[in-house]
Amino acid sequence: MSKYFDVEKYPRIKMVSKKIKHLEKNKYKATFDLTIKGVTKQVEIPFTYTGKENEGTFSAAFTINRRDFGVGSSSLILSDEARVSIDVVTKEGKGNGITSRR
Repeated sequence: MSKYFDVEKYPRIKMVSKKIKHLEKNKYKATFDLTIKGVTKQVEIPFTYTGKENEGTFSAAFTINRRDFGVGSSSLILSDEARVSIDVVTKEGKGNGITSRR
């Protein structure tokens, strides 16, 4: 997997939120700048937020075209589409607001 992502040169995948829209109840849609291997593309990601007491959970699943980001090359056995799932649990911290854990 590391050969596809060239993790020595690109150790991180970065997501920067640009816009978040509340759809209904706990459902949202966000626009992000997603950067993989130095290539940035704008993506729309539907997600849910569930909160209780001092914890909250953001959950999302979306599909990207790996070749848009230069991940791998043309392949008969490797799909161009990659499904990404994200779950982020946040917990109220002491004195510094919200902290996240995976």
